[in-house]
Amino acid sequence: MKKLTLMALWFAFATFLTMAVPLQAAPRYRYYDLGTLGGNNSEAMAINRDGQVVGFAEDEFPVEWAFLKDPDQAMQNLGGFPDGGIGSRAFGVNNAMQVVGWANDANGFFVAFRKNPGQPLKPLGALGGIVSWARGINDAGQVVGEASDANGIFWAFQRNIGQFMQNLGALGGEGSRAYAINNDGQVVGSASTGEGFWRAFLKNPGQDMENLGALGGTWSTAHAINDGGQIVGEANDADGHSWAFLKNPGQDMENLGGLGGTSSAAKGINNRGKVVGQANDAGGANRAFLWENGVMYNLNEVTVDLPAGTNLAQARAINDRGWIVGRAMVDFGGSDHAFLLKPMISIQPWVMLLLEDVRPPPWPP
Repeated sequence: MKKLTLMALWFAFATFLTMAVPLQAAPRYRYYDLGTLGGNNSEAMAINRDGQVVGFAEDEFPVEWAFLKDPDQAMQNLGGFPDGGIGSRAFGVNNAMQVVGWANDANGFFVAFRKNPGQPLKPLGALGGIVSWARGINDAGQVVGEASDANGIFWAFQRNIGQFMQNLGALGGEGSRAYAINNDGQVVGSASTGEGFWRAFLKNPGQDMENLGALGGTWSTAHAINDGGQIVGEANDADGHSWAFLKNPGQDMENLGGLGGTSSAAKGINNRGKVVGQANDAGGANRAFLWENGVMYNLNEVTVDLPAGTNLAQARAINDRGWIVGRAMVDFGGSDHAFLLKPMISIQPWVMLLLEDVRPPPWPP
């Protein structure tokens, strides 16, 4: 009983110390180069809850193929369609390890696919045309993307399990594209208006598209939405500069700013409201960023073991564990590699010193 009481007191004291003063230090990450499929280049596009990463990578020929990367395992080439098309790319993965993207068919056209674990790529068709891309998938297996009609116009689509593609329409113009769908079935992307502009949209199930506006300019696109309905993307201002935005439900777009340059773009958001993307710095170089608690961080500056000659150029997605994936320029720009960043635990040094003095006895004895 005495040992249990001491243990409880120690945990209560440790919790008090870590909560009494908010941690002010910037986040810190460790870097992992995910490699390629034998060629020079690769890019990570999405990551699920368990840390499974998808994207595309070159083989030795070089041909780009969709890949799946499990933690602590080699990159897996997902191949192409059974009919022998060459080349594929993956853009989304859900928590059931269903992967979506596009692959070349036997005629060389891009066709959207969904891949279930242990099964080959399944073509999802189009909207009367011959070309389509799948961009996102939720845990119910609902897929979104864009597909051509018989006139060659591309429209945002949603495809549910066991159903045909549904054309999601536009905002009064011709053409649209969908980038993401959350677990409530909310879809975001970009669509043409009757005035000829392209604007970010939100489409709730059973409702028309909602025009999300811009940041004082005429153009915007939404790249991601989390399960809380928070939307991120990019939009231009009155001067024509494009900036990353965050839109909370019922509120106007918030300009997330940049890293000293003239543009930024938000590509992903997790269910904790952390945003990732890319922004140019004062010298014009693209840098991957993390935005949290009102602050935008250059991920190159908060990654503790980044190799010399490596630039984290774009962050594409972040999961609820805070793992970030994207594209890095390696070997001083000689090639691009998919990367994974894992957050380090941050704690005040003075807290660690105090904890040394109240550490409980070994448990169990």
